[in-house]
Order: sequence, then C-alpha cells, then structure tokens
Amino acid sequence: MAIKAYTQNDDVNLFINSSLTIPTGVGINTEGVGDNNFGNNLPANFKMFINGDLQTNNNVAINGLVYVEGRTTFNNTIYLKGALSSGEDIEIGDNSKFYYDSSIDLYNWGACSNTEHITNYSKGYFDAFDMDHNLNDRNITTKIVNNTFSLKIVPLNKDFNNTELKNNSEAKFALFSNEDNTLITGWRDFNTSLYEEITSDFIISNAYKNVSVIFKACADYNGVDYIFKHFNDCSHDCSYMKKKLY
Repeated sequence: MAIKAYTQNDDVNLFINSSLTIPTGVGINTEGVGDNNFGNNLPANFKMFINGDLQTNNNVAINGLVYVEGRTTFNNTIYLKGALSSGEDIEIGDNSKFYYDSSIDLYNWGACSNTEHITNYSKGYFDAFDMDHNLNDRNITTKIVNNTFSLKIVPLNKDFNNTELKNNSEAKFALFSNEDNTLITGWRDFNTSLYEEITSDFIISNAYKNVSVIFKACADYNGVDYIFKHFNDCSHDCSYMKKKLY
C-alpha cells in the first residue's frame, strides 16, 4: 500500500490534527516500501505536519519532510528520504536508514531543531550482541539470573555491515526493562573514538521478560551529515535507541 503525490511536480501539504500510526508495509510518497523504492518525487514537495506523536510498524518508507509535534517512534526496517523534525524524542529500530535529500536546500523547508535528540545518523549507530556472535548474527540469547554474561558493544557504520570509529565522540549504554520502562543497570561509557569494540559484563539478580540494551549519543548537523560529539559538549541530556534482547 502506498500514498503519494500524483506527479513529481505536485506540492502536497498533509496536515494531521492528531497522533498517527503508520501500518506495516506502507509507503508515503514512494513507489512502495524498501530501500530502493522512493521513486522520482521530490521529498521537498511533500510535507507532513502531525499534531501529536508519530509511530510506525515495521517495513515503512517515507519520501518527504516530516514535522512531528510530539514523540517519534519508528519500528524496524524504516526508510526515510527527506528530513524529520520532532518536538520530542526520536526512537528508531533496527535496519533503518535516513537519507537527507539536497533538493531540500532549495526550499524554505527542512530546518530541523533539537538534532541532538536524533538517534540514527548518517554515520551509523550502535549495537550489542553475544560474544560468540558477529556482525552477521547480531543477536543476544536468553540469560540466566545471577549468572555473569558478557556482550560485545560496537559502533556501526552507516550500512550496518562493519564497525567504525566516531571521532571525538562517546556513547553510553545500559540494560533497560521494556516492561517496567526503567533502567536495570546504570549508564556505562563507551569511547567510540578509540574503540571499535568493547566487552561489557553484566549480572541480573531478577528475571525480566523483555529487556533491551539501550544507547544514547549526541550529534551536530552540518547540513549533510549528523556528526557525533562528546557528551561534555552536549547542551542537554540525549535520547536513546533500543537494541532488542532476544
């Protein structure tokens, strides 16, 4: 299912005076879903204004400028070409990609605020997985209460297929209970300008059904890329993104 402008020259302003949930398999101003189905319509000509929160299910593609008054929550495999501005935190699932389109610079649109809240960047993001797994199998198996376990913590490149250093930057990570919406551990530091992989040991004294490794980081936007920076240089506390514990 897809909704789009009739021609690439049409100027569309879509106002939604409420929160919006986009179902699985929907493309907005695209030829379909997936990474290569944006089509020829200019994202600068298709503008969505959402007076509430924005949430998506899996496998959604958006080609346009998206302005969200509240919080933005993207599930897994989300592709966006254009720009996104959110008044509150932005949370992005696995295997998602954002593409900033240079055509936006020709219009009086697309100036996004609070960029430090954005949790997925053109420089990639982070992940955590079991010690005996690798980048091709980034999963975490069920753990036993009161038994120490170790996880690999890595910074990923923009294609999510390799690790990379992120100059003059630092990330933080922790275990998080999705049921209780609370931290299980305190935040731990990860100097991503020095290490492409670290090992972190954990021990959990209580049983949890739904746990994530969560990350948070800060970045500046230079008009093309989101550039990570150190937490000491951040103007405020930053948001996080989730990596599911299986």
